[in-house]
Amino acid sequence: MRLIGFTYRWGTPPRTVAPTDRDFRLLLSWLARAYPVAEVQSGQGVVAATAAPPFGSPGST
Repeated sequence: MRLIGFTYRWGTPPRTVAPTDRDFRLLLSWLARAYPVAEVQSGQGVVAATAAPPFGSPGST
């Protein structure tokens, strides 16, 4: 499984927000419990988001 985290600018003054290693570990822990398999193989990466927060789907309020 490939996990992709996004960095984005938020707040006043703006600061960069990014997922931590703990965020990725917690997600993998949840996946291992939700889908009990012998092993969960994963990789992770972080990219810059191009959309401005707050994030939502088109047409959502």
